[in-house]
Amino acid sequence: MKKKVGQIIKERREHLNLSKSALARLLGCSPQNIDSLENRKSIDFELAERMCEVLDFDLFEYYRGKSSRKQVDTSELEAKLLENNQKYMQLLEKYTSLLERVTTNQLNNKE
Repeated sequence: MKKKVGQIIKERREHLNLSKSALARLLGCSPQNIDSLENRKSIDFELAERMCEVLDFDLFEYYRGKSSRKQVDTSELEAKLLENNQKYMQLLEKYTSLLERVTTNQLNNKE
């Protein structure tokens, strides 16, 4: 069963730690209007658009069952990061080895 639009708005408001008064100020209405709005089954399109802007949340996508934020698959990035980290460690080992050889050669040349 789908949530009522008022419940979705309330959850988003609470997620953002906004009080009803704060949301009312942002929308230019009274806290009583927010209380009424959060108990509604539906809202008009213009109000829904303003609500989306203020809450930085797409009610329409949410209601259609899509996430309001695009989910990014980070597994490929994590694999690249691991690969680059391994390459970095190999280069660091080579650099350390080279530095030791140079230092040893300099010491031998001074003798």
